[in-house]
Amino acid sequence: NKFTIEGWIKIPPVVHVDQTNVIDNYVFGQGGSDRWGVYIGGTGTGTGFIEGQIIAPTFGIQNSPRIDDDNWHHFAFVRDQYGLVKGYIDGQLFDQSTDCPLNYNLNAGFSTKINGGYHCQGGTQCRFMNFTLSEIQVSLTDKYSDNFSPECSFNTELASLFHYKFDDNFSNIAIDLSSNGNN
Repeated sequence: NKFTIEGWIKIPPVVHVDQTNVIDNYVFGQGGSDRWGVYIGGTGTGTGFIEGQIIAPTFGIQNSPRIDDDNWHHFAFVRDQYGLVKGYIDGQLFDQSTDCPLNYNLNAGFSTKINGGYHCQGGTQCRFMNFTLSEIQVSLTDKYSDNFSPECSFNTELASLFHYKFDDNFSNIAIDLSSNGNN
């Protein structure tokens, strides 16, 4: 159950109240250990999240530095074979958990959403924000174990579930570079 979720993101200064989705497979009202997500913390108090952080609370990772400075940042969340999850920003470790409770390979049967809203109940509580995502990949490998220098663009891992580069301004289809057909 190893995995790596990584991407390149540019976030303007955060002004939204609640956290918002970068990528997840959460379905409102159907939580549990079979859901996961990576979010950007909002300005609201009492949520436990600090604005401008990129967080993965289902993996036990929350204490990132603020990255809402409108500059490009590489993020990575890596789970090793023993359940240890590490969070990296720009190749530098910022937090790690002792055990990730997920007991499967990131596929709980729910659709994976990229900036798909959070708690989107009939369109009345959608938590969207503007940010730019250049590239994102989810793979079943523990790609990083120590600090690293992120590449401007990364190669598709053999164990990739999907890999998207959002550099096509001419179509409405994101092509899955992993050849798994998740277009």
